[in-house]
Amino acid sequence: MAISLNSFTNFLHAVALASYTWLVYTGLKEARPHYDIYIFACFGLLFVIKIFGILVHIPLIEHDRNKHNFFWTIISILVIFLNYATLKSINTHFLIVSAGTGIVFVLASLYIRSLFNSGGKFYLIAAAFTIVHSLCAIVTRGQLSLAWFYLLMSNLLWIVFSKIPYLHKRKYHNDIYHFMLIGSTYYLYSTIESGLWKNPIF
Repeated sequence: MAISLNSFTNFLHAVALASYTWLVYTGLKEARPHYDIYIFACFGLLFVIKIFGILVHIPLIEHDRNKHNFFWTIISILVIFLNYATLKSINTHFLIVSAGTGIVFVLASLYIRSLFNSGGKFYLIAAAFTIVHSLCAIVTRGQLSLAWFYLLMSNLLWIVFSKIPYLHKRKYHNDIYHFMLIGSTYYLYSTIESGLWKNPIF
C-alpha cells in the first residue's frame, strides 16, 4: 500500500510539473508579459529531471550499475542547466549567475565522481538546489522570494521528515514531500505575471 501511494503521489507531482510547464509554454507562445525562455526552461527542465528521476528507479535501471550511473550522470548535467536557467530567469546580476552556476557545476561533478566510487552521495545534488533556491530567495522580492523560500523549506522538511522512523518506514515522508513540491511549485508559477521575476534586488 505504501509503495503504491508513493508511486501515485510521485505521478501526481510529474503531472503537476507537466501542467505548469505547459502553462508557461502557452504564456510564452502567446507573448504574454513577463514570460520568457528562461522561465520556460526553468519549469521544463524540472519536468524533464522529474521524468528521469522516475525512470532511474525502475528496477531494470536501478539494479544495473552501468545504467544507474548513466542516468544519474544525465540528471546531474541537467541539474547544472536547470540551476543556470533558474538564476537567469530571475534576471539577477551576472556575478550571482556565474557564482551560483559554478558552485552547482562543482557539486554536480563531485556527485558524478561519487557515483562511480561509492554509489553516489546524493546530498551533493541536494546542496546544489539548496544553494540556488537560497540565492533566489535572497535576491528576489515579495511573493517571488516567498515562493523560493517555500521550495527551499520543502526540501529541508523532506530531510527532517525522513528522520522520523514512522514516516521513513512507510515512505510517507516522500508522499508529504511530493505534495509540498506540487504546492510550492504552483505558487512559484503563480508569481510570473507579477513581474517580480524581472525585478530582483540584485
